[in-house]
Amino acid sequence: MISLYSDIGGSDNGGCKHLCIVTPATNGLGYRCACDIGYKLDANQRSGSRQVLDPVSENFNDAINPIVSKAARFVGLDFDYRKDFIYYSDVSLDVIYRVKRKGNGGENLLASQNEGVEGLALDWVSKNLYYIDSCKGTLNVLYTERPEDRKVLLTNLNDTECEDIDECTPPGIYSQKCTNGKGFYRCSCSEEYTLDTDKKTCKAANHSLAYLVISNRSSILTADLNQRSLERVPVLVENVVATASDMKSGTLFWSDMKVKQIVKLEKGGQPEVLVGSGLDLVEVLAYDWITGNLYWVDSRLNAMEVSRRDGSGRMVLLNKNISQPRGLSIDPFEGARWLFWTDWGENPHIERVSMSGQNGSVIIGAKIFWPNALTVDIPNKRIYFADSKLDYIDFCNYDGTGRQQVLTGSHYLLHPHSLSIFEDNVYWTDRQLNRVLSAHKFRGDNETVVSHLASEPLSIHVHHPVLQPSETNPCTSNPCAHICLLNHPTVYTCLCKPGYKQQGGKCNLEETPYLMVMKGGHIIDISLKSEEEKASRFLTPIVGVENGLQLDYDRNKECIFWVEAVTKDSENGTIYTMEFITIDIEAKQLYWSTSNEAKIMTSDVYGGNIRTILSERNNLARPQALAVYESTLFYLDSMYEKIECVDLPDGTNPQIVLDNESDLSEIPHDLPEEARGKQRTCRCTTGFKADGEKACKPYEKFAIVSQLEIMRGYSLDGAGEAMTPVAGSGHNILHIDYHYSKKFIYWVEFNPGGANGIYRSRPNGSERDSVVTDGIGSNGIRGIAMDWIANNMYFTNVFPHETFVEVSWLDGTNRMVLKSLTKDSPRELAVNPIKRYLYWLDYGQFPMLGRSFLDGTDWKPIVTSRIHNPRDLTIDVFNNDVYWVDSTLDAINKVNMKCIHLMIWNALTRVKLC
Repeated sequence: MISLYSDIGGSDNGGCKHLCIVTPATNGLGYRCACDIGYKLDANQRSGSRQVLDPVSENFNDAINPIVSKAARFVGLDFDYRKDFIYYSDVSLDVIYRVKRKGNGGENLLASQNEGVEGLALDWVSKNLYYIDSCKGTLNVLYTERPEDRKVLLTNLNDTECEDIDECTPPGIYSQKCTNGKGFYRCSCSEEYTLDTDKKTCKAANHSLAYLVISNRSSILTADLNQRSLERVPVLVENVVATASDMKSGTLFWSDMKVKQIVKLEKGGQPEVLVGSGLDLVEVLAYDWITGNLYWVDSRLNAMEVSRRDGSGRMVLLNKNISQPRGLSIDPFEGARWLFWTDWGENPHIERVSMSGQNGSVIIGAKIFWPNALTVDIPNKRIYFADSKLDYIDFCNYDGTGRQQVLTGSHYLLHPHSLSIFEDNVYWTDRQLNRVLSAHKFRGDNETVVSHLASEPLSIHVHHPVLQPSETNPCTSNPCAHICLLNHPTVYTCLCKPGYKQQGGKCNLEETPYLMVMKGGHIIDISLKSEEEKASRFLTPIVGVENGLQLDYDRNKECIFWVEAVTKDSENGTIYTMEFITIDIEAKQLYWSTSNEAKIMTSDVYGGNIRTILSERNNLARPQALAVYESTLFYLDSMYEKIECVDLPDGTNPQIVLDNESDLSEIPHDLPEEARGKQRTCRCTTGFKADGEKACKPYEKFAIVSQLEIMRGYSLDGAGEAMTPVAGSGHNILHIDYHYSKKFIYWVEFNPGGANGIYRSRPNGSERDSVVTDGIGSNGIRGIAMDWIANNMYFTNVFPHETFVEVSWLDGTNRMVLKSLTKDSPRELAVNPIKRYLYWLDYGQFPMLGRSFLDGTDWKPIVTSRIHNPRDLTIDVFNNDVYWVDSTLDAINKVNMKCIHLMIWNALTRVKLC
């Protein structure tokens, strides 16, 4: 420790002229003398004399006070000994300075007039300062007593001018903001961030508060960023993928796809349902922390919606030209106020739209196949996105320019599902690796496994208040009648729900006609306005409709009624059956459809004046639902997958309302067909057979056959069509199975670039649905089998270098990997739930028939010889024998429970295998 004393050694200051410094008493004195800046000790070590600035003199650094600047680039330097001035130039700021040797009395002699002073020379006699501007190539002089007196002495000292290098490009040199100057650059950070000691990296204030929020269907988890802990949020969930947070209040939002709800959990509170109806498959949420609005996309309803934080004010923003929406992220800050979303349908792309659903445009449409994940880097105004087919992470500017690849071809990136950005790192979940990972957001290096403890991680986001910086809410001082949304380029916009019109700041009821339509398992609305004026979501979608037949609406009570078919056994066909019927109250006319002759007919309400207005001559094939509005008749034709309308009363001027909708399904009815004269016969629709002369009943036994592009059912008692065919363009049906008690047909589609996954429907073609379409390997699903006792579904999921044997519930939820194999290649599966065995065929390098328990344990081959190219297998559950076909041997084989292998296509041969 050093202490300074002014009276050490007595009143004479120890004999020192300037400073007396206490020292250890090794010199016998206990102190030493020191000099002020610009002086040095004489030989007597007591007094100080003025030292001359000489480049080679001792202790030169003690002669002046250091001159320091954070972003300076000092180049030119000279000294005026008589005036005690130091002259120097700073090329980063284009300034020539002079300052006293002790650092005081500083002033600018020349500012923003030179562009690269690299040499100074002072004429101390005439008091002129000469300097060279290397960028302009000039020799200049100024009078130091009046710096404004200056002139150029020589020009053309060089043949070229200097061109500044932009050190701020490409991205990656700095974390957030970069200011480029002539000969320098400066990094800076957004509010609530601090610049690290390297002067390039931005760190969040209170960095330790950051943590990850992860969903994995069965739970919501939190994890720190340093791989030290993983905790479960104490809430009961069934199938959670989408999550979002209000990071200032600590509120958590999620969507449960099993119960079809959006739920909110306030910090210290209990879960609260925000949206409990009209949802189907919500896989992503985004929270606008400025206005408190919540956004989501529904990939089954093909819609993007918004509501207030409490679930009120629900609106549809987009439902046109949306095929398979997935990623969603927002920047609500002034100057942006954009909403970004991905679509991996037939035309994969990333789109940008204002937060009010207006001014949409595609910003990325090339080199993209399966854009699964999306997030925003708000300080840098960039979006990051991941492609789960091409396996890369890229970023670009908000307008799609400046696209750059962060990571590709990595063993850490096989099926990215969700992304999040924090500081200089990008975090993602990988469904194939079952990992949470991170890497540098610009370079893609420093790849790290953040957590391997979260099974099947899906959604991920970093929770930290700095990610939702504060800004004034323009909706606070501009209240809207229904909902206020931020907007680009205007500040905000007020929207009214469909059926209402904004007038004078209020939403007033407006008469707006629309159709209610059954589409698959949904009841939805279709606007009747022109394309420019079309609105949607007059009706909150009704989901989960099973075997829907007809619907109607009670305007007075604002109630919707619909009919669901349960059984057809009571129909006997004695009365001529109308398929669908509606009434035009004003015109007092009845309209009905018949599918036996594909007609739409009409009469007055008393049954008189019957006539046909549409038939097969009008390209009518399978008329079903009917509706009348004013002088227009609307009808659904499930054969041509369309909704069409015609003018009444004569059925002219046909126009398409909705086209190419495959989920508009038929419902089987008994169809009496008029014969010639007074005779008649009863016929049954596809999937039903005659029960006596008048009744119909469904087939109980039939074979389901896949012909790749079509799947049909054939009665085992004859040649009757026992099910509605699954047909149409785009099918490539490889594997099929049937759950008898649930009455569902399951099949596997494999179309590179098209439908890919497991699907199911009823034998009558209704309730067609996708069961497994995510997390599928590039070689597709190559085997499927139903456990009809435990109601589980087994399937093989094939990747280029790995094969998964998986199990799930019959609807595809609660999915689990039983076995992960890299050497063996199991394909076709069969289940014997009575004996609790799972069988599989492997026609890879080492063909075999294998067996395990239903939980995947005791995995072993049971037939490995005289097997070459096994293609399919089945089980005789009565005798517990396993049959398979071998396409190379043209043979049908079987093995019994005692592992006796029989080839039954010729003379029986017994071979003991186990």
